[in-house]
Amino acid sequence: RFVHAHAQGTEGIKNAILGGVKVIAHAIYIDEECSALAKDLDVVVVPTLSIVNKILTIGSKIGIPEWGLRKAEEANKAHISNIRKAYRLGVKIATGTDFCGGPLRMGDNALEIKLLVESVGMEPKEALIAATRVAAEAVGLKDSVGTIEKGKIADLIAVSGNPLDNLDILMSKENIKLVVKEGRVVKKLF
Repeated sequence: RFVHAHAQGTEGIKNAILGGVKVIAHAIYIDEECSALAKDLDVVVVPTLSIVNKILTIGSKIGIPEWGLRKAEEANKAHISNIRKAYRLGVKIATGTDFCGGPLRMGDNALEIKLLVESVGMEPKEALIAATRVAAEAVGLKDSVGTIEKGKIADLIAVSGNPLDNLDILMSKENIKLVVKEGRVVKKLF
């Protein structure tokens, strides 16, 4: 077993890593020292960029006050800059979010992939690996899911089009043409 921490501030991130935490969620104010520690100790960072992105996109519509939106914008700029640096320093990055429902709906995980490309500078292939192989590692399931290999559980989707050419394909659930869960087809639309 391992520990997964929600750490946003630099000292909290550093203390969590030094304390043996293997997954850091958010990591808004991760600095170069924390990034170096994360890389050296094989820590996975799950930046959850889509949370603040959604707050900035729909916040005024759902009642977030102007001062809150200004604070979110400030944090978002720092977050993107810091995660971009962590990525360039070789820190393992996985997708994930703690959307809880309501306006921040479950099932909108593809936005995280898109933001890793658009905001952080990952190549589409790297962002898809962050959402599959590295995300499986982040939840302790790398030996059973996350890649298509003999002996692993087949949890996968097929979409209309190639997300390596156009990540927007993943943004629309209508493009999902096949869903396989634990090796069983649960949705087929072709």
